[in-house]
Amino acid sequence: VAYGKWRGWLETAKAMPAPWRWLGFLGAIIPPPLDDAIYDIIQRNRFGWFGKRAECLVPDEALAARFL
Repeated sequence: VAYGKWRGWLETAKAMPAPWRWLGFLGAIIPPPLDDAIYDIIQRNRFGWFGKRAECLVPDEALAARFL
């Protein structure tokens, strides 16, 4: 099933370990008119809040082992 915006993030979070899993379930209480609006605000401001890297992350062996 394809999900978009807020719902996609919730479904992804539910598949992750805690505390992301908890946020995936808690995020479902936000009413539909607000959920995608909140997602859009975060999406527009994410680089200002969290920063931006000039290059892609190259994981070391320990981190690479965590990926499929």
